Amino acid sequence: MARQTIRDSIISAFHELGETTLHLSQIYWQVRIIRERRGIDIGDYDVLNAYIRWTLQNNSRGRGKDVFIMIRKGSGLWAIRENI
Repeated sequence: MARQTIRDSIISAFHELGETTLHLSQIYWQVRIIRERRGIDIGDYDVLNAYIRWTLQNNSRGRGKDVFIMIRKGSGLWAIRENI
């Protein structure tokens, strides 16, 4: 099985929940479930959550690959581009 990156896990979280917009807490929870289910060591939750935030920010509009969109700064809401 190919190695799944945090970015891949975040994309899977949106797809598994069938949503285009999720709150950061939902993303944390679903990524944790996905990675545990695949037998990937998630380590410390705080470190994982920080890496999830970093990945969202670095793959958002104006940075990285423009995969995720911050809905409103400070709201904790993130969206995924529809064609991902």
